[in-house]
Amino acid sequence: MSVSCQKPYVHWEAFSAQIRGAFDRFREVVSADAIGTMNLRYVNLIEIPEREVTLSDYFAFYPTLPPELPRVPAGFITGCEFAFHNNRDNCRVELTDAVPGSTENNAFLLNIDYYLTEGQQIPPDGVADWLEIAHTHVRDIFEACIKDTLRDRFTIREEVPVAAR
Repeated sequence: MSVSCQKPYVHWEAFSAQIRGAFDRFREVVSADAIGTMNLRYVNLIEIPEREVTLSDYFAFYPTLPPELPRVPAGFITGCEFAFHNNRDNCRVELTDAVPGSTENNAFLLNIDYYLTEGQQIPPDGVADWLEIAHTHVRDIFEACIKDTLRDRFTIREEVPVAAR
């Protein structure tokens, strides 16, 4: 089962209600004693209207290059995985370059994938709690990965949390 949200984004409370509703319908058709695979993934396409971008100006999470390497790579990917809740859950964070919508811009993908680790399970009645925990960690990681200079570029309506982008 997959539930996705694209523009226009809704706030987390509305999106999580959609996920829970879809899961309730899923449970009407499929009987399971436990859930062994769950992900909450945010694919954040971030476009900056500048031809040259210094990653450290916008991101707190970015690749660092030794002086012996060329200063501007043709492309990049950097990532980490973090464990949560006694290794029950992991969260993979990746920042990569992306194709911008305009040649005047730079674009980046900040992917945050929070998931139940292999061999772990939760009861079906625990899905809503797991989603809230996952969302809290994803939101906190997103906020830790960006700097105020990038945060200030977002046009945020009150009902759209930054982490939903």
